[in-house]
Amino acid sequence: MKETIFNIDFNKNIIATAIHSGSNLRDDVQDQVALNNKQRLHEEDPLTDYIAFGFDSSIVQLTSRFEYDINRNPINAVYQSPEDCWGLNIYEKPISSEMITTSLDKYKKFYNKIDAIFNELSHTYKTIFVWDIHSFNNRGRADINNFNADNAVPDICLGTSNANSAFFPLFKEIVENIRTADFFGSNLSVDFNNPFPGGTFPRYLNASFNNKVVALTIEINKRIFMNSREYNFDEDDACVKIQALTRIRDIITSQSPLIESFI
Repeated sequence: MKETIFNIDFNKNIIATAIHSGSNLRDDVQDQVALNNKQRLHEEDPLTDYIAFGFDSSIVQLTSRFEYDINRNPINAVYQSPEDCWGLNIYEKPISSEMITTSLDKYKKFYNKIDAIFNELSHTYKTIFVWDIHSFNNRGRADINNFNADNAVPDICLGTSNANSAFFPLFKEIVENIRTADFFGSNLSVDFNNPFPGGTFPRYLNASFNNKVVALTIEINKRIFMNSREYNFDEDDACVKIQALTRIRDIITSQSPLIESFI
């Protein structure tokens, strides 16, 4: 089973990634995982691959974060207990050390490929820009927001906590462009680092490759491109609004001229 799609145009220096878009589990993990699809999809980022594929260069993870999480450090990349994954009882019994080793080997292979790609790009470009694309569901997540205070969480979150501050002026312009873009007659709410500041993957990119990579995390609230009968919806019960998702993709990809002029 293919783990990741690496679609890299080495003549481009803007890359989009969707590292939590996948839902695949290898057989031995699938056999032991105690979570149903609804529970997994709440924390996975379905359809972020649709946005990433709107760019000439993209990296899309097909394997679920519940097998190994690219956005965690190696110590925590394989969830083993509820404490590792939002209180979810991921396994009814502990997984074997062999299973953990297999998952970590895949994790390491991913980062080895990342190193090869960005080392090559850094020979050509002064700066490589990465959109680290995620989606989230704040509904029913006590660690993000309580059930009824929906408006306190924005439609779009840009995580900048681990990025080079030299690019903050660019990030501010991107935020302003997203805030003022027409979204079916209204505007999207956008905030920095609320509720997510950015994870291990963008931190690694920003700290490596002789500071030639700037990775910006963008978190898209699922409520703006999914409908459900229930306020506290489960993703596999929701109806995807493809026009809304396409509009979000267009808004993000349209920032490329601004980014190119800055980097």
